[in-house]
Amino acid sequence: MFGWFGPIFGPFGYAVHNRNILAAMVDQGADVLLVPSMFPEPPLSAVEEKLLPYCISYRDLPKDIIIVHCIPANALPTGKGYMIAYTTVESIEAHPNVCARLRLYDEVWVPSRFTSRSLVRGGLITKDIVVVPEGVDPSFWRPTGARPTLGANEPMVLGYHGDWSTRKGVDELVFGACLAASERSPIRLVFWVNKGRARDESIRDQVLAEIVAFCPEKQLPAYVTVEVDVRVKTEKEIRGFYNNCHYYVHLGRGEAWNLTLCDAAAVGAPTIALAACGEKEFMVKKLFLKVRTEGTMLLSEFGSVGVGHHQEVPFWRIDVPDLVRVLRLARGAYETQVGKAARLSSYVREHVTWRIAAAHALARLAHVSSRVGLPGPYRDGH
Repeated sequence: MFGWFGPIFGPFGYAVHNRNILAAMVDQGADVLLVPSMFPEPPLSAVEEKLLPYCISYRDLPKDIIIVHCIPANALPTGKGYMIAYTTVESIEAHPNVCARLRLYDEVWVPSRFTSRSLVRGGLITKDIVVVPEGVDPSFWRPTGARPTLGANEPMVLGYHGDWSTRKGVDELVFGACLAASERSPIRLVFWVNKGRARDESIRDQVLAEIVAFCPEKQLPAYVTVEVDVRVKTEKEIRGFYNNCHYYVHLGRGEAWNLTLCDAAAVGAPTIALAACGEKEFMVKKLFLKVRTEGTMLLSEFGSVGVGHHQEVPFWRIDVPDLVRVLRLARGAYETQVGKAARLSSYVREHVTWRIAAAHALARLAHVSSRVGLPGPYRDGH
């Protein structure tokens, strides 16, 4: 038996991660007690319904068990058993304050080798750091129908889904698109933005204003159009979004894993990415359009819906001339990239799944429980 603390319900990144890996662990015989940090709100997805019977109150959590905390790295441990922090750090070097908090845990799990190195650079050198990857559900995140065509003089649709923050490279995406677009090669940018703590859709006006501020001339050029959507989306809508973009673009400057890029790749969307961070775990070379980096930079996170806890730590600096080159290349290379994206989709759906991630997690829990003399992670009979 082991405990699992953190968000499980809702559209947030940690909740999506938690419920998917937990559902796969339950399918593999996990004996788990869940302590959700947020209450569920109907309607629940099938995965959320599946996990609901395992949820208990923190007061009912046994003391002498392993407890996994899948929560942001700046959170403190909860409980009195063997404490594992399963977390992400989205910068090249973790902030020393984050490392200080993680030292309060018995061990730390991260989704990629990039994140492990980030923590070591930040000073976390006295703890076990274990890589437990993320993944996709290949039965859902898969190609659905034909890819959209891209005709002459038709706007090339570049899609992005995630936090609105310079940490995600949205500033350079806007800037680069403005420089790359022309009368014969118009570009349409479609941003599906996570609202963060915003309680209504008024954040959309702020995002639109910031897009204009990111433009070289502080106004959108004639051949660039923009769409911003801040609604909470269903996974089916998100899959359709990935399928309908000509390219899915994610220029995250310090991604621990990049789950949206992983999902988009599984769907078969041609992709444009830095792939200099955690994405290297699944982005196969030459099967996507890669944008170069040019050294590092300190980043004071800007963006109305930015998370705000990655201040003044190093991130990759995006090579903007190379981004412009890639965006101009993308139109003529579209048919070739559709074929490469299909190969990348097959790879991700076979080798980068929640089932594999769950097996990694359970194997580590079995090892730890044997070492420290606490209950194992499996139900009787498994």
